[in-house]
Amino acid sequence: RKKKGKNKGKKGRGGKKKATAQEGKKASTQPRSAPSSTPPSDLPPLVISTPVLVRSLHLGVVMYSGPVHYAQGDWIGVKLEEKVGKNDGEVKGKRYFQCEEGHGLFVRRGECEEVQQ
Repeated sequence: RKKKGKNKGKKGRGGKKKATAQEGKKASTQPRSAPSSTPPSDLPPLVISTPVLVRSLHLGVVMYSGPVHYAQGDWIGVKLEEKVGKNDGEVKGKRYFQCEEGHGLFVRRGECEEVQQ
């Protein structure tokens, strides 16, 4: 009589990793957070309508500052001058601000620097 239990000799389990649901999916739609040399708590807050330089590349204006429903922490919503953004101020069905499609972007405070006029 054979014992009931796990069949360790089963084919297909030979140490192969099972594919997860996340593998092969598109990159996350959540905003990326670039490392910053200055901790966000040490940076002065950015108020709405402040001109900023995002990631040392793109000029824009702060349109939103605060929490978002799809990620933790506080985010800065920026209306960019050029069409290099990811949205129009709406993300996953929630509107944070209004701008032209492709001109909106959400970034962490450490990715923005105030532009002196």
